[in-house]
Amino acid sequence: LTVYTVLINVFVETVYHKWKREEDAHRIQRKAGFLFPLLALFDGLLCWSFIGSNVYVMITINRLTILGCFTAFVTYYSYYGVCYKEAATVTSQSPDIELSNTTSVLPPMLTSGS
Repeated sequence: LTVYTVLINVFVETVYHKWKREEDAHRIQRKAGFLFPLLALFDGLLCWSFIGSNVYVMITINRLTILGCFTAFVTYYSYYGVCYKEAATVTSQSPDIELSNTTSVLPPMLTSGS
């Protein structure tokens, strides 16, 4: 869980300082603060359920869960939290897009008037 916390903090600092998205960084930090106790609870229950059992299976499940949560969290907030907002901002700033230089992706029989 310590590595998860450090990696999430590095991601938040990247969003805050490199991408200059202060409000998104604060929002991500609040969501990470909610997810961390859930992961700690899951980890505690996992450890408790494997008392007297194969510890290596528990370690593998624990690591895969934390890695999966971190990957999903960063992927979600990288695309939908930051990049998606940036694309929406660019689109809303320039609603009139010049379409004269674009080519049709339809087959010729569907684009012709006959």
